[in-house]
Amino acid sequence: MTVTGPGTIQKLDPKVAMQIAAGEVVTRPSSVAKELLENAVDAGAQRIRVEMDGGGVERLAIIDDGHGMSREDAVACIERHATSKLRVVDELMSLATFGFRGEALPSIASVSRLRIQTRLATDDEGTEVRIEGGGEPDVRPCGCAVGTTVEVADLFYNVPARRKFLRAASTEGAHVTEVLKAVALAHPTVQVELHRSGRRALRYLPTDDRGQRTREVLDGYPLHDASGRRGNIEVEAFLSSPDRSRSGAGGLHLFVLGRPVRDRALSRAVAQAYAGALTPGRYPVGAVFITVPAAEVDINVHPQKSEVRFARERDVVDAVFQVVGDAIAPRFVGKRAPAELDADRRASKPQRALDWQQERKEETKPEDTTWTAPERNTPPPRPEPPEVEAPRQPRLAFEPAPDMPPRHEAPKPPPQPKPLAESSAQAQPSPQAQPSPQAPPSPQAQPKAQPTPQAQTQPHVQPVHRWLGTEQGVWVVVGVGAVRLIPRKPAVTRWFTERARRQLDASKALLTRSLPPLELRRSPALCQSVAKPATLAAAKTLGLIVTRSGEATLTVLGLPALLYGLAPEPLADVILQEALRAPSTPSLEKLATHVAQAALSDERFDEQVVRDLEELGLLDEVTEQRVPLRS
Repeated sequence: MTVTGPGTIQKLDPKVAMQIAAGEVVTRPSSVAKELLENAVDAGAQRIRVEMDGGGVERLAIIDDGHGMSREDAVACIERHATSKLRVVDELMSLATFGFRGEALPSIASVSRLRIQTRLATDDEGTEVRIEGGGEPDVRPCGCAVGTTVEVADLFYNVPARRKFLRAASTEGAHVTEVLKAVALAHPTVQVELHRSGRRALRYLPTDDRGQRTREVLDGYPLHDASGRRGNIEVEAFLSSPDRSRSGAGGLHLFVLGRPVRDRALSRAVAQAYAGALTPGRYPVGAVFITVPAAEVDINVHPQKSEVRFARERDVVDAVFQVVGDAIAPRFVGKRAPAELDADRRASKPQRALDWQQERKEETKPEDTTWTAPERNTPPPRPEPPEVEAPRQPRLAFEPAPDMPPRHEAPKPPPQPKPLAESSAQAQPSPQAQPSPQAPPSPQAQPKAQPTPQAQTQPHVQPVHRWLGTEQGVWVVVGVGAVRLIPRKPAVTRWFTERARRQLDASKALLTRSLPPLELRRSPALCQSVAKPATLAAAKTLGLIVTRSGEATLTVLGLPALLYGLAPEPLADVILQEALRAPSTPSLEKLATHVAQAALSDERFDEQVVRDLEELGLLDEVTEQRVPLRS
């Protein structure tokens, strides 16, 4: 029991209170970028430029050409709870702006070195405000363009307990980039640019075509349109085909009244609208824009405004399900009667609003989000016997992690053999001890790289790892006595870079695999540039065989053998861009980045890449964490 006395409870210093409160709004550079970008949009900006150094921790600047602020407003905006967006609480239910709480700038100022430069079009000079760590502001006149520049430097410099929890600069920078892309998706008429360390990394030009902006932001993904209205709810979606789906909803962007939101029920409604064309746990890539009356959505339910609450949630979910299903499902489910297709869709659709809430609870159960090692069921006489690989499950399921048999084992006859412990109890011979009559003898099934005598006498000389599945962008790989957690994207990047470099060292060009002629419709100027001998040679070095077959047509005849199976058109575009950029010395970096991005939506390479990384001796290098298995 805690004993208190007079004076034990005291009022916090205002600066300390502000730094604590800032944690609800400012968690990392991306949350700073989100707040400032929303302010720029609210200011009527048509051009927004984001400058970033050190992942946004060292410096993050948002420059807009909006209407700017007067001297009085520039000083008032760093006061807590100062806002121009509302006056009474009832206005919360009819807001059309994004920032409204009046906490962003003072919260950011309390944990950084903040500088604001702003000018109204009617003023002859601008105003500069500097404030460090929530101290007294330094206000002075300055020369600047119409609009506002907000520069945040040394984030969390005065709160080291929070700064130490920030990730690497590349990781923090990636989060800032995602925030910028969300703004670009929601506001296609606004030009958005990103500059990293003084170099332009992204630029999205203004357009009235939301579909064009969506495809541009999502790296040229082929997307299918869906739009419609159900009552007073309007839905517009741009979604990928099932073969471009991903495990998890990370590639599906949801917007409500222009706000990026996270909502499991809406994400599941989109996936289920595909009427069985998507396997459970997979989601399309794309964006869904939902417009509802402002009075029927509460945007003030989350400190970072990343979640909303609907007055009639079921109606919104139903509208998304119907609009997406009517436009998307018939394209992929095949030629079936409309009544049959609608019956299938409704069979997968929850029947009550409570069902959607139950799905949310089920998706957050401990077994879905925590790593647990089950009990071993191997017999005690042999502490490390080889077990038969369990059948692949639709969802990632953790089973006893055995010591795997040699990687290239003989095909297993149906039905699948039972686990070794159960087989022993029933006196059934193990497949390793006595081959099934449907399968060839085990010694003949062994590859030349693993001779039969060695495999029989020392089956565990080399640890064998097995890819189990992917959870939130992380591979789960089981080996001898431990589960490895491997970040998928950097692992694929490392795998491709290493394999490609070895091929280049051996033959001065990546090995090519031919494919049926693929026509690319591109601009005449681009086709003319590609047709130059130097560009064609550079493309061939990267494994792309391409010819100019018309004034505005290119024909692709071959792709890198390493990447055969990925979507050919975006892959060809990436190689052509690199060949045009540096025909004399094409680099693998851009191509490796694209490969890693493409692999996020295609799991066919995962098991192969894991095996390859083991053969290359790189598995330890790419492993982020090992979780020992408890027996």
